[in-house]
Amino acid sequence: MRPRIPSRYLRLLKNTAALAIVKGSQFLVPVITLPLLLRTVGLEGYGVLNFALSVAQFLAVFVQYGFAISATRRISAAREDPHQINRIYSVTFATAGLMAGGGFLVYTLLLLQFQVFQQHFLIFLVCGAYLGIQALIPVWLFQGLERMGYIAWVHAGSRLLFIAGLFVLVRTREDLLWVPLLNLLAALMALLTSLVLVSRSLNVHWQTFQGREVLSTLQQGRDVFISQLAPNLYKNFSVFMVGYVSPAAIVGAYSAALKLIEVAISIGTVVSNAVLPILARNPSHHRAYSHGMLVLSLFISVCLFVGSHWIVNLLMEAPAAELVYGIQVLSITVLFVFTYHTFGVNYLMLRGQEHRVRNYNLAVSLGGFALLLVSVPALGYQAALWIVFANRLCIALLSYFMYRRHRRLPD
Repeated sequence: MRPRIPSRYLRLLKNTAALAIVKGSQFLVPVITLPLLLRTVGLEGYGVLNFALSVAQFLAVFVQYGFAISATRRISAAREDPHQINRIYSVTFATAGLMAGGGFLVYTLLLLQFQVFQQHFLIFLVCGAYLGIQALIPVWLFQGLERMGYIAWVHAGSRLLFIAGLFVLVRTREDLLWVPLLNLLAALMALLTSLVLVSRSLNVHWQTFQGREVLSTLQQGRDVFISQLAPNLYKNFSVFMVGYVSPAAIVGAYSAALKLIEVAISIGTVVSNAVLPILARNPSHHRAYSHGMLVLSLFISVCLFVGSHWIVNLLMEAPAAELVYGIQVLSITVLFVFTYHTFGVNYLMLRGQEHRVRNYNLAVSLGGFALLLVSVPALGYQAALWIVFANRLCIALLSYFMYRRHRRLPD
């Protein structure tokens, strides 16, 4: 007779697999599409696209407002109360919708104000709409209820639609606008399908609420929002700065290196998000989780560093030294980001220390922001690489030392 797997571990495995599909739809898809884009629109076109995405990403972070942590935690705590789940879902989604509408209006006005966005205005505009709609998908609800299987297939289907569209419609550099348009169509399909699943499969329904609950939701998620916004001050702003002072081909190489490292980091994000509801209820599993994350991150970092030349040769017909260098420098930061997820997100935030995570994230990120302004115009993309490296290292070290300090405190 086969040994029976405990239900809590079986649920963890299912949610980990489902989250792998969700994050894979966001990050592993570039592994498939990157060679196609580099061969069709070139490094220059790829640079323009990622320049636009780096600006639009600020809108996405604004719309998400840290709900991936704050709303997930609230839903997980209210799992046995359908009425409360309906209320949390309604006010959280309404809050995100209001922020999406207001944020997109401000985003459009900014595009019209600055000359640097005028040449590719439509690409910037569509990228903003795409990331804004994608940020509205209530992944936090499925995650908090540990029902990620539904949303996983939604994301997989939308990404397959995007990939199919790329192979059919993107043939030359003149087809660049089709890339964000296809992303927008896929995100819209995913949002609409997820809302149907919320009602019919999760049996979660819209419920009226009072206006002050929106303010309360914003207040509850404020520290997580700032913690997640802060890294964008250096990561996405670094792409913006490189794009502002460098040729499009350099922007393409720099952003391609960032994208490939994000693919690797997404593995840790999958594990971290899948374990989050379990750690929220039972902190005793954290030590085993942290050991596993350390081993996994070291393995990924070494593989990326050693295999950087092979990866670039696989992606491009002609070698790009800037891309190889970028992968090698950033590969080590996989360990740093895994450390932050392990001790910052899945320990300190779960124990009510969001304000501490917010403070050190904000301080380090503002420092990186200032360094980017000063160094990138003088030193180019290499300065941006090393600033991202230094910021991720600082955040990882602070997360670990704050974890050690908090663990020694009496309950």
